[in-house]
Amino acid sequence: MISFRYTLDLSRELARDTRWHEEVTMSVKALEAEVDKLNKKYNAAMKRVANQESSIVSGRVKENRRHAVVVPSSVADVIQRSNEVSAD
Repeated sequence: MISFRYTLDLSRELARDTRWHEEVTMSVKALEAEVDKLNKKYNAAMKRVANQESSIVSGRVKENRRHAVVVPSSVADVIQRSNEVSAD
């Protein structure tokens, strides 16, 4: 009778361990799914940031082009020479 009781106790303990293992496994899977969702959100946010930065740079380049002054090459040479002379 004692050996049967011991076997029953071991069986109950094993059942508790098995349930605990299943619960932990389910929790880990849920956490992994949550991490995957967060990674997707993070990647999407980083793409938006990159696009926004690109748009900002593109806008600045366009704005700079609008305000650029075109100087004929002969005038540019004169300006450059005068800068060189004043630097000496």
